[in-house]
Amino acid sequence: MHASLHPREHRVDLFMHSRLPLLSLLAACLAGCHSYTPMPVDLDQHLRDFHLRTPAAEMSDGMRRADARELAKMFHPDARLARRRAGVTEATRDHAGAWADPQLQTQLQRILETVPHEWVAQVQLGFTIPINGRLQKQRELADRRNDEALLSAWATEQRVANDVDEAWVNWSAAQQRVALFAQTCDNLEQLAELALALVDTGGLSRPGARVFTLEHRQQIAHRDMAIANEQAARLELLRRIGLHPDTEIELQEDLIMHPFIADTKARRAALPKSPRLIAQQLQHQTAEANLHLQVRMQWPDLQLGPIFQEEDAQPRPGIGLNLPLPIFTGNDPAIAQATAQRELTAEALRTALEQLLQELAIAEVRHAASAKQAAQFRELIDSVNQQIEDSRNLASAGQLNPMLMLDALLRAHNVQMQAIDADATAARATITINTLLTDPRSQTPAMSPGDNR
Repeated sequence: MHASLHPREHRVDLFMHSRLPLLSLLAACLAGCHSYTPMPVDLDQHLRDFHLRTPAAEMSDGMRRADARELAKMFHPDARLARRRAGVTEATRDHAGAWADPQLQTQLQRILETVPHEWVAQVQLGFTIPINGRLQKQRELADRRNDEALLSAWATEQRVANDVDEAWVNWSAAQQRVALFAQTCDNLEQLAELALALVDTGGLSRPGARVFTLEHRQQIAHRDMAIANEQAARLELLRRIGLHPDTEIELQEDLIMHPFIADTKARRAALPKSPRLIAQQLQHQTAEANLHLQVRMQWPDLQLGPIFQEEDAQPRPGIGLNLPLPIFTGNDPAIAQATAQRELTAEALRTALEQLLQELAIAEVRHAASAKQAAQFRELIDSVNQQIEDSRNLASAGQLNPMLMLDALLRAHNVQMQAIDADATAARATITINTLLTDPRSQTPAMSPGDNR
């Protein structure tokens, strides 16, 4: 005859057997947990690395503007941050649409009356069954948001490259101004020396000679300021490339810009591929995906799970079912908001196309006018240079007129300065057109596969 278990021993044995599934579940949870590792930012080391950031060896003979555009896409802070933001949305996309973790619910009650078994225990493990199809729509929405981030990173790279073009124009114009002031100062110095020689021979009064000396000093002051402006323009160019201000590299001057697309009709046909318009299109697609998700979410998910209960030392297994009924709200507020957001993005897409066409028309008019003005000033340069040459020929023939020579020299300086400004204005107008279009040499980023993911 076997000895019967004591009621307390029976409860312990039953409790231990009931704990085994829970302990297994707890072990599985712990196995799937992540660990934390701190990652402090060493700014001192980053400054050292920043200082050592130099272009490739093949640029040692001088950096070209095309090379600087590509470097800016890699090194400019805006481009780097945009790529990191795309990495965040990619991580979100990779984990979108996952099943919700199961929920463990426990209840422990004590019967106050004197009974053999005063404890009532219940354990329920709930699983959310996605019967409304929202998980697939969550994945699609995450795909669209990742597409937006990828496009934003690509558009940022295009913008910083165009900003390099603008900075390159400013620096090249500053370089030419420095060279022009240096040449003018040398010519004035020679003319001032000639004027002093004429004073010694009685051919020119001393007050008349002083005019050349004063003009020479004034141009030296302008030259020094032009040198400072060129240094600042170079630092701004290095900043837009993403290089350290102490970077020692020769830059190849370039003041001539060409539109990405030369033909006017071809530009208008290419407007739908503008980075700004592509971004608006993706925002509209994201709003569509969000609305589809919210419509699906009006139908609730089914919550299902096994139940284990012990009462009077008797195990009572069962199953739990929970299904919210969409009677009062049915996710109406979220659907209404998503519908309004879709209408907003659709209108933004239409207005963006209108604004792009208007901005392109204005930029083309300004580009044509500035290019014409630059050509006219280049023609004037030939005329004023000829006047200087004629004055020198007269001086060689013994008919020196210092005032005529000074007038010709200053006219040539002013016309050349205006020609530099006109070339820079024409180049900036070209850059304005290019910012509205996509560089045909640059490919848009590969978008996520969406439903085929």
